[in-house]
Amino acid sequence: CGNCHVKDAKGRFSMADYATLMKGPTEGVVIFPGNAAGSRVIEVIESGDMPRGGGKVTAAELALLQKWITEGAKFDGKDPTANLAALTPDTK
Repeated sequence: CGNCHVKDAKGRFSMADYATLMKGPTEGVVIFPGNAAGSRVIEVIESGDMPRGGGKVTAAELALLQKWITEGAKFDGKDPTANLAALTPDTK
């Protein structure tokens, strides 16, 4: 997700920081803590709509994302407005 939604805001959707991710795009929230199945971010990955451009989300990555959302999608860092690309400089 990083190149399109952390480093950029493709489709008017930014995941640049936790606070922005949880707010979602203008169309609405995409992550519902405690409800992975109802979270739009999971829906677009499972449907194959995302990622676009040949990228793939592995089954292990999807399972980890679903687990994080199911467990409450909590932020475990110091600053929820910190740029996520700075935390993972090799974001893909």
